[in-house]
Amino acid sequence: MEAVAWFVYFWDLWSDIVRFNLYFYATDYVRVSARIVPQGSDTEHLSNLGTVNMLDEY
Repeated sequence: MEAVAWFVYFWDLWSDIVRFNLYFYATDYVRVSARIVPQGSDTEHLSNLGTVNMLDEY
C-alpha cells in the first residue's frame, strides 16, 4: 500500500513538472514566433546598417 502511495505521489509530481515545462515551451514558442513575424523593422534596420557601411567606405 505504501508503494502505491509513493507511486501516486511521484506521478502527481511528474505530471506537474511536465505541465510546467509544456507551459514554458508554449510561451517560448509564442514569444519566438511573435519575434519572427514582424520582419519589416528588422530588414529595415539591416538595410540602414548596409547603407551606413557603404557610405563609410567612400
